[in-house]
Parts: sequence; C-alpha cells; structure tokens
Amino acid sequence: MLNLIKKILLYLIIIISYQAQTNDDLKKQVDSLNNLSFKARGTNPLETIKYGEKALALGKTINYLHGQCESYSFIGVGYRNMSYFKKALESYLKGLTLADSINNKEQIAFAYNNIGNLYLRSGNDSLAQVYLQQTLDFAIENNFDAVLAYAYKNLGSLYYTKKEYSKALELLNKSLSVRERLKDNWGITNTLNELGAVRNAMGFYKTALECYDLAFENAKKIKNNKILIGEIYLGKANVYYSMGDFRNAENTITKGRRIFESINARTELVEIYDLVSNINAKTGDYKEAFLYLQKQNNLNDSIKVLSAERQLELMELLYISDKNQKENELLKRDNAIKLLQIEQEKQFRNLLILISFLSVVTAITSYMFYKGKKKSNELLVKKNELIEEQKTELSKINATKDKFFSIIAHDLKNPFGSLMNLSDLLLDEINDLTSEELQELVEAINNASKSSYRLLENLLLWSQTQKGHITFKPEIFAIANIIQDNFSLYSEMAKGKNITLKYIQENADSSVYADKNMFDAIIRNMVNNAIKYSDVNGIVKISTMMNGEKTLIKIEDNGIGIPQNKIDKLFSVEDKQLQSGTKGEKGTGLGLVVCKEFIDINGGEIKIESEVNKGTLISIYLPKSNS
Repeated sequence: MLNLIKKILLYLIIIISYQAQTNDDLKKQVDSLNNLSFKARGTNPLETIKYGEKALALGKTINYLHGQCESYSFIGVGYRNMSYFKKALESYLKGLTLADSINNKEQIAFAYNNIGNLYLRSGNDSLAQVYLQQTLDFAIENNFDAVLAYAYKNLGSLYYTKKEYSKALELLNKSLSVRERLKDNWGITNTLNELGAVRNAMGFYKTALECYDLAFENAKKIKNNKILIGEIYLGKANVYYSMGDFRNAENTITKGRRIFESINARTELVEIYDLVSNINAKTGDYKEAFLYLQKQNNLNDSIKVLSAERQLELMELLYISDKNQKENELLKRDNAIKLLQIEQEKQFRNLLILISFLSVVTAITSYMFYKGKKKSNELLVKKNELIEEQKTELSKINATKDKFFSIIAHDLKNPFGSLMNLSDLLLDEINDLTSEELQELVEAINNASKSSYRLLENLLLWSQTQKGHITFKPEIFAIANIIQDNFSLYSEMAKGKNITLKYIQENADSSVYADKNMFDAIIRNMVNNAIKYSDVNGIVKISTMMNGEKTLIKIEDNGIGIPQNKIDKLFSVEDKQLQSGTKGEKGTGLGLVVCKEFIDINGGEIKIESEVNKGTLISIYLPKSNS
C-alpha cells in the first residue's frame, strides 16, 4: 500500500512539473509576441495590432493575465497611431480593468498614461490633465521610472498645447533627464522632438533646430524608427516655415509626408497637408495650395477632427468609458470564477495537495476581490466627476460658439443696417439736401463704415487666436512710433470731441520684446476705447516707463469710468459687457478680449483701475527682452 501511494505521488509530481513547464513555454511565447508588437509601434501600426492580438489570444488560452494587460496596451497604441481613437480607448480600458483586477500597479500606471495621451491627442485637455496627473502621482509613489518619463513628457505636451511654454519646458526637461538615465533612446528622441516644438512656438528657432538635429542623430541608433524620423521632419519643416525659409520647409516636409502616407498616419497627415498648403500659398503656387487644402479637409472629415464631430466622438468615448467602468465588477467576478475553475481542475488532478493549497487560494482571492471592489467604487466616483467636468467644458465651448454667432448676427448687422439706411436716404434725397445735411450724412456713413471695419478686424483677430492661426514673431522694438501712429489714426475722432491726446515718455529707450503687429492691435483698441468713453474736452494720456524687467504702458482717460462689478467680466466673451460711448458710439466688447489674449501670448499682464464718472487707468506690463 505504501509503495502504491509513493507511485501515485511520483506520478502527480511528474504531471504538475510537465504542466508548469508547458505553461512557462506558452508564457514566453506571449512575451515574445508582445515584444514584437512593442518594437513595431514606431514603424508599422498594423504589425503592432497583429502581434498584439496574437499575444492576447494565446494569453487568454493559458489565463496569462499580465501578458493580456500588455497586449491590450500595445493594441491600443497601434490603433492610436492610426487615429482610431475609439478603438484605442476600448483596448486601453480593457487593459486597465484587467490590471486593476490583479493589482498590477505598473500596468495600471501605463493604462492611465495611455488614456491621458489619447485625450491629449483628441483635444480634450481637461480629461488629459486628470489622467496624466494620476499617472505622475502613481509613478512617483511606486518608483516606476519608465512611467515617470512618459508622464513628464505627456504633461509637457499638454502645457505646450495650452501655450504655457515655461511649464512645458520644465516638464520636458525632467522627462529627458529620466530617459537619459534609463538610456532610453526612443524616449530621448521623442522628448527632443517635443522640446523642438516648444522652442519653435517661443520663437527660438536656432535652439529648436538644434533639438531636432540631436533627435535625428539619436534616432539613427534605433532600428524601427520610421515614425520618429517622420516626426522630426515635420517639426523641422514647421521651424523653417516660421523662419520664412519656405524652400527648406518644402524639402523637409516632403520627406515627412512620404513616411506618414506609407503608414496611413492620418492625424499627422492632416497637419502635414495644412503646412504644405500654407508653403505653396506663400510661394505663389496657389493651385498646389488649394489641392493640399482639399486633401486636408477630406482627411479631416474621414477622422472627424472638426470641432463639432470631435465633441460627439468624445461624448461617445466617455459613454464607453463609463460603461466599461460599470462592467468592471462583472469582469473581475468572471476572472475570479476562471481562477476558481482552474483551481478546481488542479484539485481534481492533484488530490494530495488540495487541502493546503485551497485555503491559501481562497484567502488570496477574497482579499483581491475585496480590494478590487473598493478600488472600483473609488474609480467609479472619479469617472462620474470627470463626466460632470466634461459636461461643464462642453457647455463653455457651446456658449463661446453661440456668442461668436450672436456677434456676427447682431452686432455686425447693426452698422451695416445703418450704412444701408443712410445710403438709401442719400440716394432718395440727394437733390433736396443742403450742403450741411449732405456733409452730416456722409460723416454718418463714414463713422458706420469705420465701426464695421473695427468690428470685422477684431472678429478676425479673435477667431484666429481661438484657432491658433496667429503667427507669433516676437522682437525688440521701440514703441514710441507705434503710439504716435495710432494717435494720428484717431486724431479726427478725438477732434470730434475736442479731446487732447498726450504721450509722455519717461525713459529715453522705451522698448518691448513682443510681436509688433499684436502690440499695434493692443494700442489701437486701447486708444479707440479711451476716446469713445471720454467726455467732450477730455484728455487721453499714454505714459511709458521702465518697471524692473518689464516696460509699463499706462493708458489713462477722465471719461465715464467702469463699475467695479463689471471690470472682472471685461475679458470674457461669454459675458460680454456692452456700453455705448459718450456720443452714442457702439461697441462689441471684443476689442478688450483680443487685447487680453495678445498680452497673454506675449508674456505680459494687464490691470484695470476705474471709478465711475472720474475715468479709467489701464496698465500693461510687457517684457523688455527675451531673457
């Protein structure tokens, strides 16, 4: 009997060892397929998806949960690189749910990063910031250096899109430092690309090109580098375009275009076609410019990157996210059931080790289930909060859009209506009008025309800033001539009210580091407003002086002033404050909105002090140099 028991025990041990060896071999195959998927991400998104799906299928047959988490992550990256954002998010959420169910903290962190990066690419900055900040906190807490590098880089990209360039540089340099320590050539190249884009946006073209040159040299060390090389060409072409070097811009973007067309990277191609169209327009080849503009629009339509379509797609993505989160508990229970079934099969085959093993498995499963359920509830609460935040953001977007169309429909209609009525009166009564009446009508038509022109000008400037199409070219220049030119421009308007225009230059060298066209628009709007809201025989005074590292420009009038409760709303297009001038001049409120945005772009600051019936003092601070 004893010998029989020994033989049975030996037989069971052989079976267990064989099964363990077989599972280990299959796990290695899953890891190898995932590794192939990861390597292909930089050159062939379709290969990335193909290998990832093979690894996922094999991982499911042997219940290799860690391997499945990685597969979902890489499949999502493949779909993301092809701009199929909805499919990418579905894959990321499945990976997050699975990683959470087995408490795989590293894969949870990567999932947060991937989802945040996806929202960043989709243009949803608020949700991107929530997920990426979670990634950063998780990486710091658990000492995940690789995840930390991704979090710093993606947060840097987020602040770049928000035009907060100093913060972007700080985060990107932190990412570069971590990746250099890890000797991550792919990550170093990726971060250098983004640093080049930020430097270009800040007007530092030489250092931007240096970043891209370093990225190109580093990319040579990487085998599957097609996408990275394409991104470098795209970045360098943007710098050459900003510098006005259209020949180098065209040669460089052609190389990038060929790469991204070969892999059907649609999001990058939208940007490339836009740049090619602009280059051809600048060089006078309008036929090619129109051709690439059509290509861009067609591709835009196909991937739904137009603002209204993108909002609908994001709403659908959020619905999927919420639905997946609500199904999280069911998936975890399914995993627990599968684990239990496996243990029951082992129990049947391995009778001699059942009692000790089953008690341990039961305790671990119960603990994981309890911990997973608690964390799932916390994530559900956070997801609901995120949905509410996005609803608020979408409401603001719609309010801004509605206000823009309201300005076009109402404010632009009024001056053109006046022009039509006055011109009709002039045509009908021209033979019966006295010279004084004729002059009065012509002056009214002239004033209505100027009002319409100023409104159109501000509408154009405001819409360009909203779309990011304003070219920012800062330089150091003296401001005295621009102020005097604007005084000359509005001299007739000032004479109509007998208003004195004064310019006081307290320092011999009053200069700023800013975009000259933007500065001209700021002064033009400020002088127009000061005259408009000043009483007859009033004074409009501009003073310039040094203020530390900045130049201070003061615009002062002794007009009707602004109530304190309206000052904070002057720069909001959603709550536009309208008030007629002292001679009934009409306004839209857009001028100050444009001024505030231009001042922010140039790294400046604006302050308003006012008292009703006594006047207004506006102080503008702009940098003196680019240091």
